Amino acid sequence: MSDPISIEKITAVADIGKFSWKMFATIGTILILLFLVPWILSNRFYLRLATEILIYGLLAMSLDVLLGYTGLPYIWGSPRIR
Repeated sequence: MSDPISIEKITAVADIGKFSWKMFATIGTILILLFLVPWILSNRFYLRLATEILIYGLLAMSLDVLLGYTGLPYIWGSPRIR
């Protein structure tokens, strides 16, 4: 027999979707700073470096998600294949 749903579980799930102004302000500040990066970094080398770091980071995260959800083994990090 399964456990009955308690009020505590229902309120915990309801709290997840609440809107927080602090979170909204934090995300907004980060987006504004990311928008201003090209004007802050006037040197093209550092702008290109930051762009490549973001691209390779996105590639690494997407590969991690792809391998995690599909269940494929991560063979590039293993010393040998058995």
